[in-house]
Amino acid sequence: MSLKLTALVWTSIRHWFARHTARIAEAARTSAMTVTIDMEDHSRTDATLAAVMALREEFPDVGAVVQAYLRRTEADCRELATRVRGCGCARARTPKTGGGRFQSRSDVDDSYARCLRLLMAGPGFPMVATTTRS
Repeated sequence: MSLKLTALVWTSIRHWFARHTARIAEAARTSAMTVTIDMEDHSRTDATLAAVMALREEFPDVGAVVQAYLRRTEADCRELATRVRGCGCARARTPKTGGGRFQSRSDVDDSYARCLRLLMAGPGFPMVATTTRS
């Protein structure tokens, strides 16, 4: 099951978010499913990954989505290691984030390939997503 944290009003009511995401993860576990936390725009990356790590304390199989267009993603893949879904250039129209974003499609593609190699060689369960380019 894929979960968007902003659908849970997570930025404004942290205690509510923690309680309800844990309930969702528990329901998924009892239904033999797993939860993957979607990544949203670059401004929420740190908070999203912190939420994933907090959930993994009780639910180690919680997955995370990472986006290859961000320069930090290769390091995030190393840190998250176990359940990661890599995606390419889902936010191609996102405003530039300074030095934190690859600008060319070929650089994003190269980042995606590096991240996939890292995840495929790692100990976890890599998941793969691609996007259609317009």
